[in-house]
Amino acid sequence: MMKITKEQPGQPSTLSLRQKLEDGAELLLGSHVTISFDIKASSGSTITTSLQGLTASDVATGSWQRMSHTFDTTGMPSDPNSDGSLIFALLDNVASGDEILVAAVQIDVGSSIHPYRSKPVHDDLNACRRRLQVIGQNVWEVV
Repeated sequence: MMKITKEQPGQPSTLSLRQKLEDGAELLLGSHVTISFDIKASSGSTITTSLQGLTASDVATGSWQRMSHTFDTTGMPSDPNSDGSLIFALLDNVASGDEILVAAVQIDVGSSIHPYRSKPVHDDLNACRRRLQVIGQNVWEVV
């Protein structure tokens, strides 16, 4: 689960949570892709889900809810200048003190929502470690 809190006072601002989809992203092009996630955000907040410029929106209820959107990626060209990855993003306009909690993000090929499949913690940790390089005691660099 990820918790994001806007602590800076002032006018509401847009919060953007982005995740780069790397492995197998090219398999998502030319089909329908369903993105689903659990979210808890301030009641009335508009949560926008985006995949490579395709967007869909929902209104948060203030309690935990499952949101899902199916995007049609047929005809979406792969960008020859990119590394083949896709960007998934959640956007919300938040005021000071607002919290957004996100969990169980899942992307499926097709228009069906499948049960959430969690990985053992050590598998996720090893997947993260493949991107880190130790360059000193308690100092890491993303590679």
